[in-house]
Parts: sequence; C-alpha cells; structure tokens
Amino acid sequence: MKISCVLSIVALLQFAVVLCPANAIAGCDEKAREQALHDRSWIKSDKTIYIVKDGKIFERRFNGEQMTLLADHEFGRVSDFELSRDGRFILYSGSYGGASHYVYDTKTREDYRLPTKGFAFIRFSPDGERLAWVAGTTVEPAETFEIMNLRDHSLISVPYPEEARTLHDYRMTEPRWRPDGKALYLATHAFPTGAYFRYDLQEKTISRIDGRFQPWNNDGRNEGYGIHLIEQGKEVPFYRPPCMQWQCVEGGIPMTGATAVINSDYELIVKTPDGHEATVDQGEYNDCEGVTIGIRSWVENGKYLVYQVHGETFVYGLLERRKAVLFDSHDIECFGWADPENPKTFFMD
Repeated sequence: MKISCVLSIVALLQFAVVLCPANAIAGCDEKAREQALHDRSWIKSDKTIYIVKDGKIFERRFNGEQMTLLADHEFGRVSDFELSRDGRFILYSGSYGGASHYVYDTKTREDYRLPTKGFAFIRFSPDGERLAWVAGTTVEPAETFEIMNLRDHSLISVPYPEEARTLHDYRMTEPRWRPDGKALYLATHAFPTGAYFRYDLQEKTISRIDGRFQPWNNDGRNEGYGIHLIEQGKEVPFYRPPCMQWQCVEGGIPMTGATAVINSDYELIVKTPDGHEATVDQGEYNDCEGVTIGIRSWVENGKYLVYQVHGETFVYGLLERRKAVLFDSHDIECFGWADPENPKTFFMD
C-alpha cells in the first residue's frame, strides 16, 4: 500500500538509523508508513461518525482518535442501526433476551427503550421527530400501531383494522410515511392477498387503499421489489430513509468535476476538479471475498471520499491528495453519519 511520505527519503533514513539497528531500516520504514496512514489530523472535518462494535455504540470524529461509548446493553450483536435524517436520533435494536428496540438522543445524551412488544417494524418520519411501528408476528398479529413523538416521548396507539388481522396466512405489517409526514401507510403482507391502509394524522381517520407487494427474485431483475401503494388508480410515493453508509455504496455527492471509479484492474481512480488523476488504492478479486475494494460515500460536499479495501475503511482528501485509515472494518458491525444532502435511499425499503 503506497502513500506519499512527508519526510524526505534522506530524513526518513536518518530517522530510521537513530531508532533502529541498521538491519531493521526496512521495518522502521514500514512503521513510518503505517503511522502516516493512521494520521487523520490533516482532515478538515469534525463530522461525527457513529460506530457499532461488539454490540456497543460509539461516536468518534472523522479526524479524531477518541472513541466515546454511547450505549451498551450487552447485546451479542446490534441487529438494526439507523439515524434520523438530521442525525439527532439513533434507532437501534438487539436480540439479547428477545427483541428490544432503543433510541439514543445525541443532543440530550438520553438512551431509552421503546415500549414495543417484541419484534416490530419501525420507521422514522421524514422530519426525524417521530417514530411509527407495528409489533406483530404470524402467530400474534398486531392489534394496534403506535406513533411516538421523540421530543417529548408522547405516544398514541391506534387500533389496527380487524379485516387485516384476520387475513388468511397472515405475514406481517409494515408502516410507511407519506413524504410530507401527514399520513402513515400500513401494508399487511399475506397470502394470497394483503391489506393496505392510510392513516391521516390530522383527521385521525384510517382508510383502505389498494396496494401490492412484489417479492424478491433471484434473476437479478428486482427493480419493482417491495411495497407498492395505490390510491385512485395511481401509485403513490412514500418516504424512504437515507441509506446508511454501511449498507450502501457510492452515496453522497462529489465536488463538481470530481469522479471516482474502480476500473477493470480493481484500481480506485480519483479525478479532482482541476483535472488531476490519481490511482488512490488497489484491490483485487478472489474466490473467498470477491471484489476487495469498493466506494462508500462522498463527505463534506464531496471533498473527501470514503472507500473500503481489504477489510479497512479509508478516507481520501481530494484537495490534500492524501489518504488515511478511518477504521478497521473487520471489527465493525455498522457505521454511519448524518448527511442530509445524500440522495441515496436504502434499496430494500
């Protein structure tokens, strides 16, 4: 892995002679390279990155070293991890001792358990200030759905329509927000048919609508996968949350004129707005891991590129033309940061 060193070759050799025996200069050279790769002090971003490791949630600055523990409920593993669009609230779940769901408020530093009853589908509202969920399984169909205001923790519980709870071969019910946040859609998947509803938060009324669910297939063509809601013969949109950086690739927006591509030789090629082109890193393909290099996201208005290679996550500065290790991905379960401008949404939602 190559990197431009700050020290000149002569200075580096002198430094190595002082600290190492003559026969260990090569080892010192490698140590200096590793130290340079782990130096993030040059990054002009103090954006907070949230990291899930060993079932615990931490925070750290992009250009920092200190990992601060935010939450630890002794989960064996965190199963869900999502940020509200503004980054204030973290929604996460664990399976230790049964399904449990928590919210961490990054502003007040409050961590609390949601009053869900076992497994639940939970969704942030578009403004990030409310949560909606439906808790139910095939064995125990949901009888209500809940909406919580995250500012004051107030909760409303609305009876779920009986006709949806008595469908043959009941599967599950998922909530979806209308993009303006004024209505909540509810989709119950069942066989051979399902049931779809719209709840108006202002009028406090629930109405039956049309809809369908297109299952996943294995032929590589899944453009229509998921829930489709239909009102008055037309498909209606619903809010899709931003894609977390650990889930998706090539998120964010690059600087105007900047590009990043991985070529057929698995090289990461970055072109800066001034026309400079650099081979930033080198991956490979193998039968065990597949392709070992991938682009994750642009950060800080596209000034930095986050990518992964060989199990490590790196950040590359387009203006500095320099890279650094962000963290070792092998030890990380999930990671992400607030990026309101990121147009990427989670394709599975």
